[in-house]
Amino acid sequence: MLSIRPEGPEDAAAVSELNRQAFESDTEARLVDELRGAEPSIVSLVAQLDDEIVGHILFSPVVIANPAGEIAALAEAKYVQLAPHLYCGPVGGAANIQLSLCIPNFLILESIERWDGFHAKLLKTPIRWEDGFVLPPDGPGLGVELDEEVARANPYTGDELHLLMGSESPESL
Repeated sequence: MLSIRPEGPEDAAAVSELNRQAFESDTEARLVDELRGAEPSIVSLVAQLDDEIVGHILFSPVVIANPAGEIAALAEAKYVQLAPHLYCGPVGGAANIQLSLCIPNFLILESIERWDGFHAKLLKTPIRWEDGFVLPPDGPGLGVELDEEVARANPYTGDELHLLMGSESPESL
């Protein structure tokens, strides 16, 4: 069963390996390690499927350095609109939708197409769109439920970076 929970100290190695695989470098894994050790107020969540860590998201405070010194990144107070970046499938997309609903100065939602095809099959109820707008899922938690049978039946065995793939099933790649 898929669960979303706070990252614990016992997850650090699995999260580092997940980031190395996702980004094909150590840069992001090292950044996460540094953020984890530097700031006690970050929120770090993991997605766990059975006994395996299959996803990770980390929120941390941001400080922007400029020639005048450091200023807090208070985008709302400065009327700066935000467009959260998204590069993953439908569960990450659902998290991004929920996050976007909480941002008063939200600008635009990024998605991989319409999370259709194989991405839609991964969810028991696909993410819905109407007139070019995404309809926020209204279930508990992130609002979506992973179809674990579909996920188990389609393990990713390739070595191609996920950004280069479409929403087709792994067998059709």
